[in-house]
Amino acid sequence: MKTLFRDITPALRALAALALVVGLGCVFNAGGSFFKPDTHTDMLRHISRFGILACGMTLVIITGGIDLSVGSVLGLAAVCFSLFTMHYQWPSWLAIVTTLGIGAAAGSVSGLLTARFRLQPFIATLAAMVFARGMAKAVSGGQKISTAVQLADGRYSYREAPPIFALLSGRFFGTDIFVVTILFVLVAALCWVALNKLVIGRHWFAIGGNEEAARLSGVPVVSRKVAVYVISAVLAALAGICQAADELQGDPEAGAGYELTAIAIVVIGGSNLMGGRGGILLTLLGTLTIGYVEKILSLNAVTDAYRLMITGVIIVFAVLFQGGWKMAEFLRARRHVVLTATLLTLGLALGWLAVRSRPPGAVGHGRIYVVGMSQCNLGEPWRVQMNEDIRRAAEKHPNLRVIFKDAQNDALIQRAQIEEFLSAQVDAIIVSPKEAAPLTPPIRRAYESGIPVIVLDRQILGDSYTTYISADNEKIGEAAGRWAAQNFPLGTKIVELKGLMTSTPAQQRHSGFRRGIEGAGFEIIFEADMKWLEPNARQEMASALARFPRIDLVYAHNDPGAHGAWLAARAVGREKEIRFIGIDALPQEGQVYVQKGILAASFEYPTGGEQAIEAVLKALRGESLPKQILLPSRAFIGKK
Repeated sequence: MKTLFRDITPALRALAALALVVGLGCVFNAGGSFFKPDTHTDMLRHISRFGILACGMTLVIITGGIDLSVGSVLGLAAVCFSLFTMHYQWPSWLAIVTTLGIGAAAGSVSGLLTARFRLQPFIATLAAMVFARGMAKAVSGGQKISTAVQLADGRYSYREAPPIFALLSGRFFGTDIFVVTILFVLVAALCWVALNKLVIGRHWFAIGGNEEAARLSGVPVVSRKVAVYVISAVLAALAGICQAADELQGDPEAGAGYELTAIAIVVIGGSNLMGGRGGILLTLLGTLTIGYVEKILSLNAVTDAYRLMITGVIIVFAVLFQGGWKMAEFLRARRHVVLTATLLTLGLALGWLAVRSRPPGAVGHGRIYVVGMSQCNLGEPWRVQMNEDIRRAAEKHPNLRVIFKDAQNDALIQRAQIEEFLSAQVDAIIVSPKEAAPLTPPIRRAYESGIPVIVLDRQILGDSYTTYISADNEKIGEAAGRWAAQNFPLGTKIVELKGLMTSTPAQQRHSGFRRGIEGAGFEIIFEADMKWLEPNARQEMASALARFPRIDLVYAHNDPGAHGAWLAARAVGREKEIRFIGIDALPQEGQVYVQKGILAASFEYPTGGEQAIEAVLKALRGESLPKQILLPSRAFIGKK
């Protein structure tokens, strides 16, 4: 009886944790949005890809291993599947089989390195993670693989997405359940059978409990460990296929960080990271727990900073809760300290949720209008400034309330946010998209339902929106090039630090600058993709400085990149012999750099935040708006 109790305790604890989270959702329900069926089906749709990864991760962890490569394998699979179906136009079945085969090959490499060559799983799968990510970028040429196919003459041909994409991203035979959720359930069921009904499952448990004892008992340890890594990678490839179908493209950056979420799901479910104990049922409960935590925080518009802290607290307490008898002894020994810390932490978390959980419906009456704002990420200072401009503009109008949400640079999270706004029946939506294809359907539904939709910075497909507000990246890049051509002599040697060349703004700032310096007799001696990030720009500039004794001008696609290049030059005492120019000209960033003489020039890329609020007000008053509002730009030039 005692053994039976110990066996079922982890599942009961995981179920209790899930029940607690669902209870919090019932309390902080965002004006009843939590009780709508679409909220739960959308949560399942989003978390299912992570659940598929977590099923494979569970098998690996039970054997005492870890697989850090699943996120990169997912990205590689998304690229390959999109390439096979959209560009090569292979039959869907052949593309799926080949993509899963690529996943199996990646997993076999990890498995052989771990089992045959005795490398630590962390090291072996870390190497596989880096290699798979590099291969995804090499296969795609660093570009997203979409329905836009470049022809031999440089023109683009736009094709329809193959039917398999609509099938995998759609609902299951007209029900409210999505196909990806059905696949997750099937994967979980098959993994449960393998663990609990097949000999190989008993072998995995034995290896995780004591590998040497299992070997002496006749268990084929090498083949069993290779098999578990192959299964994990195949499931990652399956998740990649689903990701490509959802996003209507293969993104070489897809899946970054997904391995951490998969590990968190397994741990929260109660599987032992040391191996030998765990189960698919526990992982299923952990998947639902993480899914509901993210959905509740998103519904209540909790900012990313607090969301990370609250999620971290939940993970810690879930793991402690799964600690069993040792946890009970710890509580008895330090019950007062633990009780105080627990109450304080939960109080802070719940207090923040209470502050943030005023639902849209509660203030959506009378003269109060609720505006939902979805920002693709807050990792770029320019986007932080956009939110601040929107906030300041809205504060001038007491009848406006803006709900800000951060998509954390994930197009599928942003899609879910648009659907949440639609479900909550906000009065208007402002969105700065990460990707066009996955966001077009929910934006179209919002627009067709009568909700004004203001699109900022990046365009979506079609014209199902109220107005699109943006500056012209091409013209801004060209203005930077013309300024350089007017102020630098023939033979000027230039370093170009690009943004993220898979994004349209970076491509346009690059082509515009090249057109601006055309005929000036300049030489581009070094160019690199710094992904909009200052640390990356500093690293790439250090490489350029090491290679070239003469550099006259650095053109960076944003001001943080230009500042990072300046820091690298200053580190080797060459900052005075090089001029630096950037784009954005934020008041607290680029403009300050110009005033201090760090940058020779910065070209403004306006956020459009103030204009977005003006457009919202006009739309709510029933006034007509142009389909596109093009923002003017200014150049901030240094004294020298």
